[in-house]
Amino acid sequence: MNRRYNVEKYLEIIDYARQKSPDFGFSSDLIVGFPTETDEDFEATMRVIEYVKYDNLYTFIYSPRTGTKAAEMEFVSTQEQIAARMERLLKRQREISEEFNKRFLGNRVRFLAEKRNPETGLLLGKTREGLVLEAQGTPADIGRLLDVTVTAVRNWSLFGEIVREERHAE
Repeated sequence: MNRRYNVEKYLEIIDYARQKSPDFGFSSDLIVGFPTETDEDFEATMRVIEYVKYDNLYTFIYSPRTGTKAAEMEFVSTQEQIAARMERLLKRQREISEEFNKRFLGNRVRFLAEKRNPETGLLLGKTREGLVLEAQGTPADIGRLLDVTVTAVRNWSLFGEIVREERHAE
C-alpha cells in the first residue's frame, strides 16, 4: 500500500504518545485478506494489535478495485481463512477495547456532546482521549464540553452521567 514507514517506526510513535499520556486512545483502519496476506502476515498484524491495544479499529475485508495492481493478484488464502481471521481479530479487539475502557469506570472525564444517538436517545460524542461516550442529556447540551462520570463500559464505548454542579444561593 506504499506506506512510507515501517512497523518499528510506527511503534516508536505509539510509545512516544503513550509516554506523554498513558490514557491516549488509538484507532486505526485495518484490512484483512489482502491477496498476498499469509498466516504469518496476519499473526504479525495480531502482534501489533496486542502491542498497541487500540481502543477502536475500523476493520474491513479486502475487496478488489478494478484498475489496481492488487485486483490482478491471486489470493494465497481462501475466503474461509480470511473470514476466520476477521472473526478472530474482531473478538480480540472487543476484549482489548473493553479492557482499556474499564480504566475509566467511575472516573470523571471531559466530553464533547456532538449529537443525539437516534437509536438510544442519548447524547453521543467523544472524550478528550478520543473515546466514544454516551450520556443522558438535553438538546441544550449538544455542542458543549461537559464533565461526565463514567458509569458503564461496553466494547467500544463508555456510558456516563453528566455532572451538574449545584449552585447555592448565598
